[in-house]
Amino acid sequence: MLRPTRLAATTAAVLIPLAVATGSGAPPAPVSADLGPETVSAPATTVAPGASAPTTWAAPSTSVLVAQARPALAADGAIDALDIPYPALAAYQRAATIVADVEADCGLSWELLAAIGRVESDHGRVGGATLNADGTSSPAVRGPVLDGHGAFAAVGDTDAGLYDGDAHWDRAIGPMQFLPSTWTAVGVDADGDGVRSVDDIDDAALGAAVYLCAGTERLDTRPGAWAALFRYNHDSAYVTKVLDVARAYTEGRAALPTGTSVETIIARGHRPTTNAEPVAAPSQHGDPATSVFVEAHHPSGGHAPAKPTRPVQVPAGPEPADPTPADPEPTDPAPTDPAPTEPTPTEPTPDPEPTTLTGVVGVCADDPALWCLGDTVLDLGDDARLATTATADLDADGAVESNRDEISGLVGTTVTLGVAADTAPARVVSVNGVAYGVQ
Repeated sequence: MLRPTRLAATTAAVLIPLAVATGSGAPPAPVSADLGPETVSAPATTVAPGASAPTTWAAPSTSVLVAQARPALAADGAIDALDIPYPALAAYQRAATIVADVEADCGLSWELLAAIGRVESDHGRVGGATLNADGTSSPAVRGPVLDGHGAFAAVGDTDAGLYDGDAHWDRAIGPMQFLPSTWTAVGVDADGDGVRSVDDIDDAALGAAVYLCAGTERLDTRPGAWAALFRYNHDSAYVTKVLDVARAYTEGRAALPTGTSVETIIARGHRPTTNAEPVAAPSQHGDPATSVFVEAHHPSGGHAPAKPTRPVQVPAGPEPADPTPADPEPTDPAPTDPAPTEPTPTEPTPDPEPTTLTGVVGVCADDPALWCLGDTVLDLGDDARLATTATADLDADGAVESNRDEISGLVGTTVTLGVAADTAPARVVSVNGVAYGVQ
């Protein structure tokens, strides 16, 4: 079931008192949140006339939350629960629990939130920072200045420097790396301290949960999680990294996936979005990792997908003709009625061999309405073709579904595609050796 897009409604719902289980089985007493200016330099969220003030609770017992998570984190002794600092673990679990009560069909897991926190800022510890017992980092986590220089996007100031300390350009802020403009939309007080602080991992984790569950996707499906994460950060490599880390946490594996380091992602500069439409809408969310919005989703200003090129074969020139003799021999006159001749049959030109491409399938960074394999835009057919039953179980989930569902099931995985030569977008003719065929 698809849920209506409602970022504001979801935010409001999260702020309504909810029963969060603690060790005693009773919810802590609600604490009224202060709607005035934040003590951590955050502008206050506007509350409509007649609306009730948001209320939250003191944090559930950290020991209870950690005890619930430890079996997954420490399965077979493979991973130390300390890989996720206890304050961060409590924050992720609290956020998932609260959102599950108001958006039961969202399907957000604490492992997915933890994976975002890991990739965004190493749970508030990036660059040598320390995550304190109260959920804040020392020093505070800040992304690069998004001033358009080098590999960074140009993102003009939206908060008069109140959050990020820069009155000219924005910077991604906090352990979940929001842009200031996004935090004003999703910022909440998750731990009942009266402050909605983007630098407190309790508040930031719940803000991220609100953002992710404000779309129409189910996050307990791979396509849904992919779409929501792509809204969070328009970068396919980032989405793949987060999903891999989430799987590692869920399975209790010690060796987290390798690839783009947290420091590299932070250095590229990224941002969250206040637009809660599905993936087809442009995004503006924040990890300091890639993703700008407006004209392009790359911090360097964006680029058009590269079209495949092939070397041009220059034909050899004709052989020079023998010079015409000065006195040609006389020839017999041609007959008036030449005998009819049979036309010479011509062999049909064979189609060129398909080109093989291997990489990770996902939505295109420059246009989320399109499919890409890396930077190559794919032609998977029109809507009618995508709705047609596939020729085989391409995503190996045990069922032969429509082409669209089969391809969606491959999102974020490495595949080998056969594509028709010299086509742009690249027309897909096979998937992992199985005929696809676009009409």
